Amino acid sequence: NPKIRNAILELLNEYIKRNKEKDKDHTNLPILVSITRKGYWLFRMLFDEYEEHKWELAENDPLHVFGEFEIYSDLYMTKILDGIVPDDKNPTAVKLLFENRQILLFDDVMIRGDNLFYHYVMLSSWGADVTPLTLECDRSFWEKYSDNVTKRNAFKKFYPEHEELFPQAINDFLSGKAERASCSASRTVSPWSTISVT
Repeated sequence: NPKIRNAILELLNEYIKRNKEKDKDHTNLPILVSITRKGYWLFRMLFDEYEEHKWELAENDPLHVFGEFEIYSDLYMTKILDGIVPDDKNPTAVKLLFENRQILLFDDVMIRGDNLFYHYVMLSSWGADVTPLTLECDRSFWEKYSDNVTKRNAFKKFYPEHEELFPQAINDFLSGKAERASCSASRTVSPWSTISVT
């Protein structure tokens, strides 16, 4: 679907632009984590298109954004323990994969937001600066389910000593310091600049 393809590319490029303006000191590429069920193939098709044509793309082609991210799937998240993986240079050592890393956490549609919030809290607890983003969501569902047991349990799992901070985590998830979450009030695919939670 060209509309969805273009919306995704626009959002990713806008994130990279804002990310560079926000923090010029980061030397690592930001990490893109897709948690949508169709996410792997959605991004694989775009990444393959980039890989196949990157040498002939115009300088301002939006597909270049795939050279600006490290990309991980949500399945990869389930295979690591507390964000710790073996260090390639020293098999006996470990490194914190996500600590002090900028992460764009992407889902195509947010209805209740439980899965997106779970990954947001998990990655944040590992020391990452997480920006959740969705192409569209139903605001009425979010308002109904924003303070549900599932989200509270997710927060408690990763922050067992700080349950009192749950309301702040919900607030940060939605707005954060720099428009961390995006969610359209309507059920349409919109560019970043028109997607907001307010």
